[in-house]
This record gives sequence, structure tokens and C-alpha cells, in this order.
Amino acid sequence: MQEWLLKQWNDIKGNVKFATLGLVGSAAFNLVGLLTHGLTWWQRAILLFIFGVIALWAITATVLTILRSKPRPDITSPWPIESSLRERLFTLCREHSTYVGERGIRPDEEKLWAQFKDNGKLFAEHYDAEIQSWDDKLSAGYWLNFKDRAVNLRHELVLNDVRDRDIDNALAALDRPPDGDYMKMLQTLIEKLRYAASVLS
Repeated sequence: MQEWLLKQWNDIKGNVKFATLGLVGSAAFNLVGLLTHGLTWWQRAILLFIFGVIALWAITATVLTILRSKPRPDITSPWPIESSLRERLFTLCREHSTYVGERGIRPDEEKLWAQFKDNGKLFAEHYDAEIQSWDDKLSAGYWLNFKDRAVNLRHELVLNDVRDRDIDNALAALDRPPDGDYMKMLQTLIEKLRYAASVLS
């Protein structure tokens, strides 16, 4: 019975809405006629203008309220959903490992020395252009993309009672000018952060 009534309502609800709107409009028109009966034309014009402004305001407010209450699938919140500290640590470690892998292998310093050992000036020039440049770029990528996140996550670990002097030492080591051990220090930081993430609940 309930399903039948629901089906009947779905069939006629459009007509009911139209009839209701017509009835309301007719009643409003008659009401305006009663209110303006006996008034001069300019008094009627002023009264109709006031009614029109009120009706326009009411319709606008209703439409805006409805639009604001509807979710917009094409608009996402400017504030991302906060993930757990453990997940953010693992995410940083994954991204950091990918970055280290993309940098490849450091140019061979011994091979370069063997090639230019008889000319110190040429060796210095090639060292600066090939090896020191590689170290500088590795360091710059860490500072630009990972350093602040790593330090902030370290602070969060302290707030969660996870204290690890090795992480502090690794972060401090990476603040120094880059050299041949910079890649190893980056890998050490990744290992220490990954271990800290693994012990979090």
C-alpha cells in the first residue's frame, strides 16, 4: 500500500506543485488587489514597488541559501585531510628515496684524478663542474623539497615521546656544505626516519 501511494505521489507531484504555485500566485494577486483598492495610482505604484523589492529579496535569499548548502564536487577543501604522523613519515621516506635514486651515482672522483692528476688546474675545473656541481644539486634538492618537512616531522616525533639522537645528528650533518658523504648522510636520515615511523602505534 505504501509503495502504491508513493508511486501515485511521484506521478502527480509535478501537477500538485504547479497547482500550489498557481493558487499561491492567485491569492497573492487578490491580496494585492484588496490592499490597493481605493488608492490612487501613485500610491499603488509605491506599494507594488515595496512588495516587489521584498519578494525579490526573499527569492534571492532562498536561492543563495540553497546553493550554499549544496556540496560542490568540483571544489575541494583548501585544508587537506590530516594523515597520521606515521603515514607522513613513511611518505617522506618514500619520496626521499625516490629522489636519491633519481640523482644516480656520484661521479667517480678517483677516475677524474687519474685523468687529470698531472694538471691540478684542469682537475680543479673538472671537479667543480662535475663532482661539486653534482653534490650541490643533491644538497639543493634536499633543502628545497625535504628539509623543512623532515625537521617538522622530527619535532612531531619529540611531541610523541620519540627521541632519537641519530635523527638529530643526521639532520645536523645535512646542514653542512655537501661533500662526498652527502648521499650516505641522506640515506642515513631516511633509515632513521623510517625506523621512527615503524615504532609509532
